[in-house]
Amino acid sequence: MDGREDYLANLSKARLGDAKAMYNVGICYQSGIGVEIDIDRSIEWYEMSAEHGFDEALILLEGIFSGCKGFVLQFDIDHSRFINISKYIKCVELGCKKGYPISLYDKGNIHRDGLGDYKKSLKEAVLCWLKVIEMDFNWAYNFEKNNRTPFGVYERLSATYAIINSYHNLGISYFHGSCDLLKDIDKAIYYLGEAAILGNMKSASDLIDIYLEGKGVPIDEKKAEYWMKIRRENGKPILGVY
Repeated sequence: MDGREDYLANLSKARLGDAKAMYNVGICYQSGIGVEIDIDRSIEWYEMSAEHGFDEALILLEGIFSGCKGFVLQFDIDHSRFINISKYIKCVELGCKKGYPISLYDKGNIHRDGLGDYKKSLKEAVLCWLKVIEMDFNWAYNFEKNNRTPFGVYERLSATYAIINSYHNLGISYFHGSCDLLKDIDKAIYYLGEAAILGNMKSASDLIDIYLEGKGVPIDEKKAEYWMKIRRENGKPILGVY
């Protein structure tokens, strides 16, 4: 079994209280490095690592407990069984205190969906997403470069993922509106446009539909064609992150 020495070395350090080693042991159990794959054990080690202050473990758990499929590399696993809303919210709240953009993005989702003890409020969700997009995009990219994980393309850890999708969520929120958020088609188009330019294909598709079908605006085939062009050109990984 490959990686047995690495597993044992990290296990030894983890038993002495090394938070990063605990995280590494979790990776070993998740990926079968030096030990049989055991996702439940991997999560236990991630939780211990987070409790000992290792932030990458905290943010990873945020994705796990939300039911995000991206955290498991083995695609035959039922991801839904790992959903734990109370633990998810706890991770999000801790992540927000530490300034993680993905946590603030997720807090917006929690407000939008009214999870746990949070009252459903699109207005509160929008405030969270607005804070995310206020973060400098270059800073976000540097954040991503300096917070690499062994999972490589694990989107949930991406600051740029949070920013791009906050733009998208803002656009959708203002397009539909709600009982506590006024519908605003101009804002919707602006935020969807920002997301599309940054590579969100769904945002580009939404803009194409808006202009082709005249949803809140006059039908405009030229603008629809413009967003088709953006979708072709930008509908790809951003800065090599995804």
